[in-house]
Amino acid sequence: MESSSSAEREEADELCRTLEENEGKSRTASEMADVLYHAMVLLANKDVKIEDVLTERYRIKFFPVYRGCWSN
Repeated sequence: MESSSSAEREEADELCRTLEENEGKSRTASEMADVLYHAMVLLANKDVKIEDVLTERYRIKFFPVYRGCWSN
């Protein structure tokens, strides 16, 4: 589990650097894909489904859903 957590931290850091350095859409998408993959591994290790995560976000009314946010 520790190596999965370390990988997630590393990938999140790479994503942040990519965003800070404005490296472009393709690079940002690639780094985010890595973050999501490692997050899913961590969730699976704890038997947590993505549906559980999304339900929790909606439950506490924190998941921002804006009109048209997925259109770009």
